[in-house]
Amino acid sequence: GGGGGGGGGSPTKLQKCVIEGHVPLAKEIIAEEKPVEEEGDQVQAAVTVEAHIMSNAKRQESEQMMRQMSETNLKDQGPAVEDRVTAALDAIEDQSEPEKKLSIVLVSSEVARFAKTGGLADVADKLAEALARRGHRVMTVMPMYGNYDGAVPTGVCREFHLFGGSHTVQYHHKWEANGIDANGNETGVDRVFVDHQCFRRPGMYGEWGQDYPDNLYRFALFSWASIEAALCQPTIAPFGEDVIFVANDWQTGFVPLILASNYRRYKMMGPARSIFVIHNMGYHGVYPNPPTWTSPKFSWHDIGLKDDAYYDRFVWTFPVNERPSKGRDPRDTGEAIKLLRGGIEMADR
Repeated sequence: GGGGGGGGGSPTKLQKCVIEGHVPLAKEIIAEEKPVEEEGDQVQAAVTVEAHIMSNAKRQESEQMMRQMSETNLKDQGPAVEDRVTAALDAIEDQSEPEKKLSIVLVSSEVARFAKTGGLADVADKLAEALARRGHRVMTVMPMYGNYDGAVPTGVCREFHLFGGSHTVQYHHKWEANGIDANGNETGVDRVFVDHQCFRRPGMYGEWGQDYPDNLYRFALFSWASIEAALCQPTIAPFGEDVIFVANDWQTGFVPLILASNYRRYKMMGPARSIFVIHNMGYHGVYPNPPTWTSPKFSWHDIGLKDDAYYDRFVWTFPVNERPSKGRDPRDTGEAIKLLRGGIEMADR
């Protein structure tokens, strides 16, 4: 994580820990040092992370794409953004009776006015505004990567059990008005932020050309928290169960799965529906299983679900020539999950 205060005069200890991230198959061991705090003392932790190292060509291609996405302003990409917003509006409103006003929870890892790497943020922002202007009740949910003006803690927390531990998130909320409807009522968007230490880092998805090794955990936690947000946000009048979840890109690929395998199984969220929106087919959210040749396989139990129902909807196999061993090691099966595929397969639309 980034940031952190001083602690002048505090003793410094050394501690070694291992982050067990579900990352692409290991080719090297990366060691980096990061400060953490423990009982008021500053601890310098040598963090060992098993990770897949991209080829130089792949890294350059990825970095060039990210630069192009971040440097292109909204005016330049206006028609593409507007077209995507229109298509999403049609898909959402096609789920309901004409003139029926919907409750919509738009789940996105980025929203332009708060955090942005590319077009996903622009579409998420403009789509929420457009839906609100049409009279629908709209909430956006995104990770709280930092502090945002006007976003205040609600005092509402939720605890989730993932990867062998309990993880508590806190919700922050901001109301943004955007007009007056035909009846003279103020329209706008409820901006909800999921606050947890795993999101407060220098990068949204990674640093220095490397994804964070625990991104599978981070966005599984975000998916759980986003569904729960409908039941507890805003605190004065939660959206409830009769909602449409609009999940965007691979980071939200677990939303339709959790909705089906957990909530519907226990007779909750019965009226809720999910729509999965793809903004960038270049990013699939691929996580090998097992993460490394020597580590155990993970299961849906690790992301908080009862069993491996629908696991097959997410499975993808690396071609032999893309595996580190090139097929020479039987441990290197190439099995992986692909969150983009799972989101497509599991969503109602």
